[in-house]
Amino acid sequence: MTDYSFPNIDTSYWKIKDKAWMAARQQSWDEIEERIARGRLKPKKALNIIKRYYLKGILPDFEKLKDYQSDERHLDLLCFIWCHPSRDVDLLRALRDQYVHSPLLKMEDIWYGIGGIISEGTLTASAEYKTGKADTSGWRMYTGENEFLFDILIGDLTIANLPEQGGTWTFNKFRGSFDGLITIGKLLCNKRLNYINEDSLYQSDPQRAGSTTPLPCCSLGRRGDLDWGKRVYYKALYRLHNFDVEKEGDTCRSRIVTKFRKVLDEREFIPEFEQMWVDVKAGKVEVENPWER
Repeated sequence: MTDYSFPNIDTSYWKIKDKAWMAARQQSWDEIEERIARGRLKPKKALNIIKRYYLKGILPDFEKLKDYQSDERHLDLLCFIWCHPSRDVDLLRALRDQYVHSPLLKMEDIWYGIGGIISEGTLTASAEYKTGKADTSGWRMYTGENEFLFDILIGDLTIANLPEQGGTWTFNKFRGSFDGLITIGKLLCNKRLNYINEDSLYQSDPQRAGSTTPLPCCSLGRRGDLDWGKRVYYKALYRLHNFDVEKEGDTCRSRIVTKFRKVLDEREFIPEFEQMWVDVKAGKVEVENPWER
């Protein structure tokens, strides 16, 4: 990587002279193209840009595309990293840093990529699907890579703002919110688990890589409003407290419940929220139809 600098990246990872490699790459693109179009909401022009990169490592002219009129943009950060042939962590992290700090990129290119992996690893990974190992969602793009991609895209977990080295714009990686509890509460009500659920980011180790957040993608802030009203949060907390971990066995849900109970017990929150958790544990809260989605 030392001899290359974005956007002039090392394209030797694309074995374009290897017919077998190219055939396999084309076949895999045919399988995921629709998912990128639907799951990432990419229009045809953006799909063509991503396809050239996926097959041959050809990057677009970012300067000319700065004013590209599409909320979903084109080769966003997630597509840039995910569509690279290599899975070498050091290489992808170096590419990620070059992308994030390049003056050629817009904030939307980066935030749409990070938002994509967060959505995929939380909302998509918490939905209820048909049983079985086949891809039943029609939206699934990643296979067991949510945590891998999240760690690369989010960058240094000890630095809250993006870009880490400063720039003309900035945003916080971990926006304090209690809303992740609602998503988790829905996952705990699923009548069946699918392999997609097993890739949930909520089960990730909260302390890995020196993370200062309680759990990846669910930055339960010390401050912050209960945006949806107390009722929905009471229901989510009730589910977390009363979920039968022993009956469940070792699944993504039992791991999530165990981790979040510890976070809720040990971390400081706004007093109103802390009292809600105390009341739920004390059995003072009644919830109507607590296990219905």
